[in-house]
Amino acid sequence: MQYISIPTLGNSTNFGNFQVIRNGPPGGTSNGSRGVVGGGFQYSSGTYRDEIEYVTIATPGNAQSFGNLTTIRSAGAAAGNETRAVFACGHGTNGHGDFSNVIDYITVATTGNAQAFGNTTAGKTYIDGCASSTRAFYLGGYITGYVRVTAIEHVTIATTGNATTFGNLNDANTSAQVGACSNGTRAVGFGGSAPTNNIQYFDMTTAGDALLFGEMSITSANVGAIANITVFALLGNIVSFRKSLRPSARGCNNPHAPTTLGPLRR
Repeated sequence: MQYISIPTLGNSTNFGNFQVIRNGPPGGTSNGSRGVVGGGFQYSSGTYRDEIEYVTIATPGNAQSFGNLTTIRSAGAAAGNETRAVFACGHGTNGHGDFSNVIDYITVATTGNAQAFGNTTAGKTYIDGCASSTRAFYLGGYITGYVRVTAIEHVTIATTGNATTFGNLNDANTSAQVGACSNGTRAVGFGGSAPTNNIQYFDMTTAGDALLFGEMSITSANVGAIANITVFALLGNIVSFRKSLRPSARGCNNPHAPTTLGPLRR
């Protein structure tokens, strides 16, 4: 794990280590003080994972055990608010042909296993998530056969139930492996599976399709996105702890292109 201080340009710094090696992407989110990740894939053992781990964001150190997802899977998404983290989709169990539509959730301030929440409209993998204070959104992804889908789905975080369609991403050719963050009102998506340098956005308060926001200086897929109230940052092919996934992009109200913070440590 690595971290940056968002207001200050510079390279990332080592934060600590997971208990479980995860080469394939887990889903990650936070409640503002505690960051959680769940799932992933471990290349050394060839196994998909269901472990959930957490860190205290303000204090560098190794992750601690939280519990387990309801199913093993990798390349799913997580989104949440100050109370809950909601995990969705991914692939696992039977490998890349087994795309999950499972949604499950945890209460971030406690520890324990995830509980059943509902289902997305289809089994998907390589999606990303962001949230307002009340709703979690899941963007794009692949369905069976690695067909890209543009759907944006959402759930109400405080309740349980199935996801419903909110709108569609801007470009069907780049709608998987999008990096997402938000400020609670506007969601912003970066990159995608072509790969692409497109940035797109949508209003989280009103159902509808995403619109073009601007362009990144590089083309990328499977990026992570984080922000404080004035600056957002792209972190390459990693999971990012967004502060509730909500304060991310408050400085992104006007279309513009990002600048470089600095390289990640390897």
